[in-house]
Amino acid sequence: MIQANIPRPPYIKPKGFLHQLIPVVQYGIPKEADSKRDKNVVGTAAHSQYWENELYKIKNGITVSDGNGGKMWIPGRFYYYMNYKVMSTINGVIRPDMVDLHLELAYMIEWCLANGVNLLIPKGRRKGISEAAHTMLCDYGVRFEESLDRKSVV
Repeated sequence: MIQANIPRPPYIKPKGFLHQLIPVVQYGIPKEADSKRDKNVVGTAAHSQYWENELYKIKNGITVSDGNGGKMWIPGRFYYYMNYKVMSTINGVIRPDMVDLHLELAYMIEWCLANGVNLLIPKGRRKGISEAAHTMLCDYGVRFEESLDRKSVV
């Protein structure tokens, strides 16, 4: 098996961790890159640069300070889940909360993929694991991972 450098809980997160993890949620998409706000930004240098940078983070993950002078790698699928997942509830649209259990799931998924093994998760109810797993495996897989069955990602 591959020895993946996956951190073990507890995950010590410094002040400012969420600012590094969820910039899209906290600050929004910049107006020069937001094609929902203004269709004319599509094709501009600012638009292309912003989305290429976001795609890099989603595919490769991000590195944040772990508070002890070291670095902590956050999987791209978790970055995608925290920044781009929206859920509809009876109270309106919400975004995921930062939950260590979901971060641990992202690390576990990465470990399984690196080692070529499957993952079976016994889970409790009302923990958000189904939403997190669906986004980090199914949605992420269709959007960002190459498949043996497809020549390109849609």
